[in-house]
Amino acid sequence: MSILKEYFTLDDIKKLNREFYLPYAALGARTCYANNLKIEDLLSDKRVQGEKIQEFLLKLSKVRHFSVFSHTFTWIRFDTKEDARYVSSMLFKSIYGETCTAYWHGDEDEKSYYVGISLRHILETWNTEEEQREIINTFGEYKKYIEPLQLSDKTYVVYTDTRFGGWLVVFFQDISRVTTHQFVRHTKLNFSQRSDRYTNNIENSIVIPPSTQEDEVSSRLVINHDKLTRSIYASLLERGIKKEDARYILGEGNKSSLLVSGSFTDWYNFISLRTDKHAQWEIRSLATDVQDFLTDVITTIK
Repeated sequence: MSILKEYFTLDDIKKLNREFYLPYAALGARTCYANNLKIEDLLSDKRVQGEKIQEFLLKLSKVRHFSVFSHTFTWIRFDTKEDARYVSSMLFKSIYGETCTAYWHGDEDEKSYYVGISLRHILETWNTEEEQREIINTFGEYKKYIEPLQLSDKTYVVYTDTRFGGWLVVFFQDISRVTTHQFVRHTKLNFSQRSDRYTNNIENSIVIPPSTQEDEVSSRLVINHDKLTRSIYASLLERGIKKEDARYILGEGNKSSLLVSGSFTDWYNFISLRTDKHAQWEIRSLATDVQDFLTDVITTIK
């Protein structure tokens, strides 16, 4: 029996329908499978925020592609510290915390205990097709639309929750696989990345390091190499080679997109390591974007 079922019924979970916003999960899924790298293209997809979102997410849950549901997150209250600590210790990537009761109800200033959980936790607990349909359809009744905040040409804040331990969802576009490989080492965060196995890379391009642009010969070598790689990649596809095998010739500079979510604590861990002067220039730039944003958020809260 799942730990959540010891404390909640399916009807209890359905009452959280205003807390779990489906578009964040759908955006994670389309990030993985769409040829388009740009956030504006993904958000115009009716499977992300439109009439097809529930049907789309039901298909994902049916094939147990649960990772994308990790981006949709909220906080549930427990009566005792012991219960909250027990549940958070049993659920992977859940978050324990406490605050005063007045935060929830506006009444006496007493301690209240909570655990941050994702929609992934919910769907892995109530995991029959009928239960998942009921949950997704109920959560889909409350419409929520993504209005991204652009921090730079590569970084967009998708969602911010400043309650308790905080929750931040960020979309990164046109970044290299060099950087995504570095990013996913921060395993406390959740990731959805564009899949070269399922997407077409003929019209894609590479991130060109500034150091190679400073030298004309080096710049020309990099650009010509990318053109040759695209040509060979296209020829392989024409000869019937699957994208999952043709991708082996693509370089680490190949552009990708990434949806990342996590608590403020986990983001600050990422920031502390990747804004260091020894971090590579590309990921350091992204970390600085997020650092500047969170600094403003925390300043506003205080």
